[in-house]
Formats: sequence, structure tokens, C-alpha cells
Amino acid sequence: MNTWVDSVDKAFDALKAQVEVLKKKADDAFPSPMKINDLPRAESSKWTVAHGWKIEGGYWSSNREPNSVEEVDKLLEKALGVLTEDIQKLKDAHEVNVPAIENNLKIHEKVTLLMRDTLKIPSGYSTYEYKSSRSRNKTETRHTAGYIGDLQRNVKTSDGYEQKFRDLNSYPETFKRIANDLKGKIRSAEAEKVKAERAKKEVLAKARLQVKYGLTEDSDWSDVLDILDSKCKYLKLARAMEDTRNDWNDGYGRVQYAISSFPVETPEDQEIYDEIFELAHEHDDIDGRVFRDCAYNYSVLYGKVDAELMSDYNTLKEYYDTSW
Repeated sequence: MNTWVDSVDKAFDALKAQVEVLKKKADDAFPSPMKINDLPRAESSKWTVAHGWKIEGGYWSSNREPNSVEEVDKLLEKALGVLTEDIQKLKDAHEVNVPAIENNLKIHEKVTLLMRDTLKIPSGYSTYEYKSSRSRNKTETRHTAGYIGDLQRNVKTSDGYEQKFRDLNSYPETFKRIANDLKGKIRSAEAEKVKAERAKKEVLAKARLQVKYGLTEDSDWSDVLDILDSKCKYLKLARAMEDTRNDWNDGYGRVQYAISSFPVETPEDQEIYDEIFELAHEHDDIDGRVFRDCAYNYSVLYGKVDAELMSDYNTLKEYYDTSW
């Protein structure tokens, strides 16, 4: 009994499906093909290539490349804004095409039902040929039925919306990549410019001090530093103390050397000598910070250096490592 019921259900389902096909066939009024409009071109597409990133010139000037990070950021903001407008225009244009697409899909469906189910014309066929004169067997080549090609060619069923929409959604990543590349080039150019300007300033600064202190033009910054040390005993000692405060891994050798050549000319010099000599020869607890915290620390000694000489020393420090 169950088998009979199953058979009846299956037969009913098959009959129902056949009725639906017959209904479609019975409607012999084929709709006329409708034109599907082209989707608008995306204005934001010009920013998908680097040469599209231009600053618009005025009435008398031509477009130019951005020359600052801020200009690139403004272009990126503009590109994303235009992209938002492009996406909305694309959606609106596609909505207009939807009735035509649905109409044309019905034509495809009715023609296919007529050709395949009523006239029994297959959707494809095969041909067999020898690939060459030396081939032993023929090769099968599959072909699509001509009516299918005619339908696809003359009755469009798509406006390409899906692909265009995917393309537009990929633009932000492209925009950001190009923007980062442009920023990198700008920063590199700025760094090179700063480097060149610094090198020029260094040449001029060194030349000024060479002339001022009677050095030859082939003398180096180390020669200038030696001259400055020789001009002021407080500068030489203060430098040794500050360097040791910053790095005392090698002990107090720099300060010991500097204090050993420190000439005592006044009672205050004697106080300086006594304090620094004692600290520099302490071996139990090595800590360079003692030269920062002592009475005659390096800041005090720098304060005793002639202002003009100290200015020249600060100039030298801009271009040369004065560490001992």
C-alpha cells in the first residue's frame, strides 16, 4: 500500500512540474526585448593609478603632483568622496535596468522552453575532426546551439552591475596603497632635502670655525674640538665629566686624564681640582652620576666657559660626536 502511495505522490509531483512548463508554453505572447542602458563610468577610477593623483592648477597653471603629505591626504579624502557618489549612481542606474533585465530573462526562458522542450532542439552539439594528418583518432569539439548565441548577442540579460560593484568596493584599498606610496616618496624627498641642507650648513659652519681659529681647510671637526679644549680648561674637564656620567662602563679614565692636565691658577681652581680628583680616583663604587651631583659638577663648569666659545662648541656638537 505504501509503495502505491509513493508512486502516486511522485506521479503527482511530475505532473505538477509538467503543468508549470505547459503554462509557460501556453503564453505564446513573447515580450519584446528591452534595451538595457550602459552603467555610468566611475569618475573615481582615475585615482586607481598613481598618475591620476594630481593637484588641479589655477587658470594660468597646469596640474601638478602633490608635494606634501597633507596634499595627499586631501586627495585621498576627495577620492573616497567621489567613490561614494559613484556607488550611489551605479545603484540608481542598475535599478532603472532591473525591469528590462527581468523582461529579457523571460524571453530567454520562453525561447529555451520552445527550442529544447517543444521542438527538442538540443542546447549544444559536437563535431569530430582529425587534429592533423598524423592523428589516429578524431577529436570531439563541443558547440553551443546557434539560437543560444543569438539570444546572448541580441537580448541582453545583464548590465554588468555585479562586477562593477565589486570593482568599486575594491577601490578604497587601492587608493590607500597609492596614497601611502606617494607619502613615502614625499617623505624620502623631504629627508634628502633636509640632508642636503644640513650638509651645506655643516660645510659653512666648519669653514667659519676653521678661519676663526686659524685651521687649514683640510682640518676636521676633531681638530676644531682640540682647539676649543685648548682655549678653556673648564670646557675640557666638563666634557670628560659629562661623558662619564652618560657612560661609566669603562670607569673614570676620561675624568682622570682631564683632571691630570687641569692647571690650577686660582683658589677656586684648587677646590675644583681637589673635589674632582678625589671623585675620579674612587674605585669602590663606580657611578658616573657623581659628576652630575657634586659641587663643581659639569653644569657648573660649563657655566664658567666664555659665551662665544660655548656657542662655537654647541655649533660643533650639531655635526660631530664630541664623546671622548
